[in-house]
Amino acid sequence: MNQHKPIYLDYAATTPIDEEVLEVMNEVYRETVGNPSSIHYEGRKARDILERARRRIAQMLGVAAGELYFTSSATEANNWILYAAVRDLGVRHLITSPLEHPSIVQTVRFLQQQYSDLNVHWLAFDDWGAPRLDALEEILSTVKDQTVLVSLMHANNELGTLTDIAAVGALCKDYGAYFHSDTVQTLGYYPFEAPQYGVDFFVGSAHKFYGPKGIGIAYIRKGIAVRPLLHGGGQERSMRSGTEHIPAITAMAKALDIAPAHRPEKRRHMEQLWQYLQRRVDEAMPFARCLHEDLQRCHYKIFALALPDEPEFELAVLRLDVEGVCVSGGSACSSGAEQQTHVSKHFFQPKGKRPLRLSLSHRTTREEIDVAIETMQRVFAHIG
Repeated sequence: MNQHKPIYLDYAATTPIDEEVLEVMNEVYRETVGNPSSIHYEGRKARDILERARRRIAQMLGVAAGELYFTSSATEANNWILYAAVRDLGVRHLITSPLEHPSIVQTVRFLQQQYSDLNVHWLAFDDWGAPRLDALEEILSTVKDQTVLVSLMHANNELGTLTDIAAVGALCKDYGAYFHSDTVQTLGYYPFEAPQYGVDFFVGSAHKFYGPKGIGIAYIRKGIAVRPLLHGGGQERSMRSGTEHIPAITAMAKALDIAPAHRPEKRRHMEQLWQYLQRRVDEAMPFARCLHEDLQRCHYKIFALALPDEPEFELAVLRLDVEGVCVSGGSACSSGAEQQTHVSKHFFQPKGKRPLRLSLSHRTTREEIDVAIETMQRVFAHIG
């Protein structure tokens, strides 16, 4: 194992909580004891903190406070929205990609089992994994007189590939379809205001943008009437029962609030690292292929590599971990064992490849990239 401290290159899986955010969260833990559903002074104080955080997040995302609901995670939010679309809105045509996050793909497959009249359309994707908009329009044109939901993520969590969700939103508007987008990987990294993208639903997760784990958000456009996924105490305007996690909600608002600070400089640093990583891989690892040739099509924090689908690479992530380099083989939302994800099966395996994902932060340094590349050279020295 190398003598350096572990090199963390898995920021798409989760980010460390920002110190400013942690300070705010701890302050709320120390100073706020009330339940926001209580009517006494401490309860009213907690309610005020909760609603101020909601209004601030809504302002930053260009939506009304009443359109936002706090959840335990983006996975919960995705499940809720998909269930509600089929159960409450009468959606019988659901258009999505086989490369979506597991919380979409697995929920869609479950809904197929529960609703025999639900038609699921799996979109074709291009060479980079982006859903093909011509295929989307073709499907929309054939089901335009029926109730349709399109669910497409803004940035693929394994490939980094960006979807032009503004164009998707425009198509959905033209054909009268609902549009849901998983924006987990892009909130906090790209300027985002819901109206400009034409979304009816979107979700986010604080721990992806240097906030705490265990807190997510769901946006449901005003005028769309859905029922709750969870029942009980009637919190979140009776739409999501369970006592609100005030410290985490406040911390999420803070994390989103400070995300734009120095964003151009942070982005420029990460783009330069991305390009440096690309050059180093090309020079040092001829057996590997960078999925993206430039940053026009992908998230600047996600660097996807295609390795040969050979036995020597089966334990690549674990072997690199032993050497002190933390990377991913795909999504972080699996059992913890190194295994092929559905994205790998649909996207990489047909090409005889397997994925390796390195994801960056504004805190990542060139020195860390160099150590990671040197480690990969050593681990894969017998290749080629």
